[in-house]
Amino acid sequence: LVAVGERGHILISNDQGATWTQAQVPTRALLTAVSLAPGGGLWAVGHDAVILSSPDGGIHWVKHHSDPQEECPLFDILFADAARGLAIGAYGLCLGTEDGGQSWERRFITEGDPHLYMLAQSVSGELFMAGESGTLLRSADRGHSWTALAAPYPGSLFGVLALADGAVLAYGLRGHVFR
Repeated sequence: LVAVGERGHILISNDQGATWTQAQVPTRALLTAVSLAPGGGLWAVGHDAVILSSPDGGIHWVKHHSDPQEECPLFDILFADAARGLAIGAYGLCLGTEDGGQSWERRFITEGDPHLYMLAQSVSGELFMAGESGTLLRSADRGHSWTALAAPYPGSLFGVLALADGAVLAYGLRGHVFR
């Protein structure tokens, strides 16, 4: 188990949460999400647009990106495969990599700069993104272009989950869940 949080804290448990160990981390920024990439590497994102990785199950962490002057947090990260990943956050911020996280470039996602909260990959390989003001997007080309889906709800969608049966769930404010 791996948990991230305030002041760059990353906690690791190898016994189903009975005990926890704090990892040494090269940031003090608030961390907001952690994700397991294909191939087993861990990735974490957070405030100051920080992006971290760990190749060894969370014991050691490396900083790949940080931009405190941007004053823009990242909320989620997803790797579609070992080379291609996306990190999304506030004000429409999207950073993409094609080289396994060694370099990150800004990508345009949608007009209006909504906060982008969560990414998911379906069993067929499509990517889905949920965000502020009913933002719900789909990409069939690993995140290079995005198509807006008819939002079932005008409020913020904080999460999106791709299910094993191919269905996608989006959830948001006031307990709304859409399939």
